Amino acid sequence: MNNLKLIISISDFIVVEYSPEFRWVCPKNCGRTYKASKQLHRHMTECGVPRRFKCNQCFKSFKRNDHLKQHLMSCSDFPPAFSCKICLKKFNYKSNWKTHMAFKHNMLDEYQLLF
Repeated sequence: MNNLKLIISISDFIVVEYSPEFRWVCPKNCGRTYKASKQLHRHMTECGVPRRFKCNQCFKSFKRNDHLKQHLMSCSDFPPAFSCKICLKKFNYKSNWKTHMAFKHNMLDEYQLLF
């Protein structure tokens, strides 16, 4: 038998203990597991939901409208919104720009990024 030690049923969710941590398992049998129940609850809002939001540029589809909006930043004809003032590289997402600034130019905090 594998490393399964304990199965506890809590409402519709099943907690499975692999040594040494608990995992929350999706009850819809999609195969997903999570370390925290909060992550499973987030997953449950999307599990089995059809992809209703479609990109008009490349025809990809998404389960949530905010994911489509984020996708449109890189797919559409919008120019990149963020650029590095040091090496002039351009980014569609602020998070990618901040990662670039931290690892390529050693600017780790918000104060350094402003100047």
